[in-house]
Amino acid sequence: MSAHALRRHAPVLVGAALLLLFSVIVWYLLHDLLADDGSKSKKTVQQISLIKPPPPPPPKVEEKPPEPEIKEEVKIDEPRRRITMTNHRRDRTSASMPTAVRAATALA
Repeated sequence: MSAHALRRHAPVLVGAALLLLFSVIVWYLLHDLLADDGSKSKKTVQQISLIKPPPPPPPKVEEKPPEPEIKEEVKIDEPRRRITMTNHRRDRTSASMPTAVRAATALA
């Protein structure tokens, strides 16, 4: 090839070389990421075992509190006032009347 032809095709040859280099780098990175490499992800067998839960606790026995000792009750009779018409009228009038009128009815 002549120097003139080499100078004319030089940019195309450099561009092709750079494109080839870029393609090789991309292919290597993608191949490395997507490859199923055994050293990176080591497959291991996992053993799973079922564990029985502990038995439930026994039910609580509710103990009744001891009944309080009942001492002998002593009943005291309270005197009762007999209500008669006279007592009833006197009670009602004495509470609702003024003092002067109360005194006059007591004398009558």
